Amino acid sequence: MAASESKSRSWSETVNLSVSKQLPCLNSGDECVQKLSEKAIANSHKLKTLAERITLIEQRLELAEDRIEYTRKKKWTNYISANPINILQNIFGGGDVQRDNIAIANLEIRTADLLAAKAELERQQEEEKVKISDLEEIRFAIILDRSMKIKLIN
Repeated sequence: MAASESKSRSWSETVNLSVSKQLPCLNSGDECVQKLSEKAIANSHKLKTLAERITLIEQRLELAEDRIEYTRKKKWTNYISANPINILQNIFGGGDVQRDNIAIANLEIRTADLLAAKAELERQQEEEKVKISDLEEIRFAIILDRSMKIKLIN
C-alpha cells in the first residue's frame, strides 16, 4: 500500500504542479476568477476573429467617410460645363447634381450598413466574453474541487 500511496502522491503533486504552471492563481477568490477570465478572453480565437472583423469594418468606415467628405467638397466642380443644357440641368437639380447626390446617398447607405454590421459584431464579442467568463468560473470551480479531492486523498 505504501508504494501505491507514493505513486498517487507523485501523481497528485504532478497534477497540482501542472495546474499551477498553467493558471495565474489557485484560489477561489473573485480576483483569481477575474484573472482567469481575463486570460481566457485574451486567448480566445473567436474574440480575436471578431476583433479583426471589427477593425476591418472601422477601416472601411473611415474610407467611406473620406469619400463622402471629398465628394461633398468637390461637388460643385463637376457642374462647370460649356454645354448650356448641362448647366440648366444642374441648376434645376438634375444631371450631374442628381448623379452626385445619388452617389453620396449610396455611400451613406453603405456607411449605415457597415455601422450596423459593426454593432452586431460588437454585440457578439460582448456575448462571447460573458460566455467565456461563465465557463472559466465553472472550469475553475471544477479544478479547485479536483484539487481539494486530491489533497483529501493524500
